[in-house]
Amino acid sequence: MPLTLIASLINGRTLDPLPPSAERQRFFERTTGLSWYMPLSTGYTETLSVFCPFCKNVNPSVRWVTDRDTGYAQTKFMQRCQSCYRDFNKVALGIRRFVDEVSLRRSGWAVFFSETLLDPPTGKVDQTAAQTLIAKAFKALDDQYGVLKPLPSHNAAEEADKLGQALNWDFEVLCDRLHEGVRPNSTPDRSKRNPRLQRLAVAYSNPGMASLDLVGAVLRQGLFISKMDELGWTRPGRFDLVSESAPLVRCIARYHAFLDLMTVHNSTFCVPTLDIDLAWHTHQLKSVNYRTITTQFVGRFPNHDDNVEPNILSTAYDITAKAWKKRFGVPYSICGCLPDGDSESRISRFASKISSGFKKRDDSPGSHVPPVNNKRPDLVNTDEGEADSSHPSEHTINFGNPSDAVASRNRFDRQRRADKCVASAHKGAARDPWRGLQAERSERRKREGHKEAFTDSHYYAMYYPYWGVSAAIPLG
Repeated sequence: MPLTLIASLINGRTLDPLPPSAERQRFFERTTGLSWYMPLSTGYTETLSVFCPFCKNVNPSVRWVTDRDTGYAQTKFMQRCQSCYRDFNKVALGIRRFVDEVSLRRSGWAVFFSETLLDPPTGKVDQTAAQTLIAKAFKALDDQYGVLKPLPSHNAAEEADKLGQALNWDFEVLCDRLHEGVRPNSTPDRSKRNPRLQRLAVAYSNPGMASLDLVGAVLRQGLFISKMDELGWTRPGRFDLVSESAPLVRCIARYHAFLDLMTVHNSTFCVPTLDIDLAWHTHQLKSVNYRTITTQFVGRFPNHDDNVEPNILSTAYDITAKAWKKRFGVPYSICGCLPDGDSESRISRFASKISSGFKKRDDSPGSHVPPVNNKRPDLVNTDEGEADSSHPSEHTINFGNPSDAVASRNRFDRQRRADKCVASAHKGAARDPWRGLQAERSERRKREGHKEAFTDSHYYAMYYPYWGVSAAIPLG
């Protein structure tokens, strides 16, 4: 990652991008065929040219936006080819790229499909392992359609079309066929797919050369940047003074603890808080160093999945918070979201009552709450100004339709659970001062607009239609 080059192209005082040199601008426009200055809005009359995946003829007047959400920049993109009169979508365009690559490989080109060339543990190019994986995963396709056999160049287009038709121009079908190659004696189960084969198929689920939806990734990352900007962490000079650098130092310490948590819970999907996520993203920019360090100390290469269902993410966060408190003895977050679970079980409370002659303890909300005993100031700070940085990071949630009934019910259920947990924490504050602090901060900050993570309806109202981001591809 050319961090020094990127830094040289940003104004250090305002963080605005610096204008490019004329040479750099010409290179971009010549290489991409796009204007350097991007359009800031798209109207109903604007069009672009898109080739048909079936007949490969160009459709010169495809609209970006339509009233029926079928424009190229919308979730339900569908276009009737002006030459062959067949309807096609972006998935078909992605499969066209796949079948063309198959034909190129059969014609003698050195083609390596997405997710095959780099060795997952090391990240290094391994052509031998790639050839082995391709031979194994493509075996069913080869038995049926000869996809690994040499092909006379004059038959390339015809064979590509046949393969596309056999796959029904659908990456889901492609994924099934790949699993048949690896697991020849079992029926493909879409709920138990091999992650690598799944990523391979998803790489051909959208048009263009990228193996993932870059637009969706940028939109999700934009939400994270907005959160950090609200905290003031992106303000130039924010941590220049040593006396003000404690939040950043604690952010790094918490990231180290997060990696430690991954090590001892290697099968758990750990969800970061905002400060930890910032350190995580920053570490990933070091590329080879990130892979080397995490492989050495965590025992694996942690993938930062940034497209997760809200209910899965919220459940995983609760598990992460519970594991964190058990391992380090302090809360994971004190931003005013969901308080931790009760540290004292019903059985232990019953035993305590027996030992005290069933004398009722004063657990009422107005009872005295002893000050917290912070044994890990390197991992948590009770200061109000630093609380928001421990808010759960939500930018990995895929964009859902805010009117979706299931999503609405899940948000309601979680908010109801959060309210009950806050009430419980108030009641048991004498037993667990940390929970009392969380409950107090939750109610006070709720009046300021701070909502429990994964339930904020405003967040879900940010409904981006661009490139199908709001209607996530099942695998992607």
